[in-house]
Amino acid sequence: MIRVQRYSVSQLPLPVIERLNHFSLYTSIGFAALWRSLRGRDVYWVALEDDRMLAALPGVEFHERPLTTFQSMPSGLYARICPLTDERECLYSAPALLKAIAAAGYARVFVNDFYAELPPNPFQSRACTTTVVDLSEPDWRPTNRKTRAEIRKADREGTTVEDFDVTCHLPRFMELVNISRRQRGRTVRYSEDFYRALGELAQSDQRVRWVCAVRDGIIAASHIILVEGHSALWWQLHFDKAYSYAKPNPFLLYTVAQELAFEGVTRINLGMSPEHATGIIAYKEKWGGADYTYPMYVYRSLLGRML
Repeated sequence: MIRVQRYSVSQLPLPVIERLNHFSLYTSIGFAALWRSLRGRDVYWVALEDDRMLAALPGVEFHERPLTTFQSMPSGLYARICPLTDERECLYSAPALLKAIAAAGYARVFVNDFYAELPPNPFQSRACTTTVVDLSEPDWRPTNRKTRAEIRKADREGTTVEDFDVTCHLPRFMELVNISRRQRGRTVRYSEDFYRALGELAQSDQRVRWVCAVRDGIIAASHIILVEGHSALWWQLHFDKAYSYAKPNPFLLYTVAQELAFEGVTRINLGMSPEHATGIIAYKEKWGGADYTYPMYVYRSLLGRML
């Protein structure tokens, strides 16, 4: 009979930690720990049979009880159930994991099943739609002629691409974060401590690709891309409109997409956009992507429904 238990990382055996790190960026210990800088608690719900650990679903808790929220993963990022024995036992234990999480006393639970790995469960399901671009064709390029011209213009005028170096690029990057906040009229979601931890993770884990477009020695734009096997997620974009003439964003995305395709990535996920963000939606359409719909599973307690 399967039982389910909640663990902190300090309670996990070393072989389980190694398996979590290897299986997926979203299950890795370093990725889950990022949200400690935002007062999150990385936790691991593990299905066991006798004393054997069968599968684990990592996530992050925010707030204290009775208002605790569980997210797998935060910021609309994706859930992965990591098999600790074999794939069959992972599927076998998934319903028990979700049932235990629903019964754990959380005010709210959000689980984003981008990879369609989860079975029917006691959660409500909401459809989420993102744009996915196929990179598998050898001569792939954006479908929009103007975008292709902008990429050529950036190359001619000397815009270059560099890997983000947290030791020297972070101050200018935080300037870009604040510039983007003013340009978009939004609050800053992530702290400098979060980005410092992410930059350090990027230096040790190639699944975090953090790149910058540089013009005249100044970072004009920065993109953060998360790689999962043959898929990559274009996660965060920050840029300075003062450098729009240098076309840093299309040049940066195209250059990184070409590099990823060479490494075996076959699709790049441009991410879900709010319905009101018509500008970014139109921008994504220029890259020739197709809509991809996946479920987000949501649970709210009585208190959670009141929040």
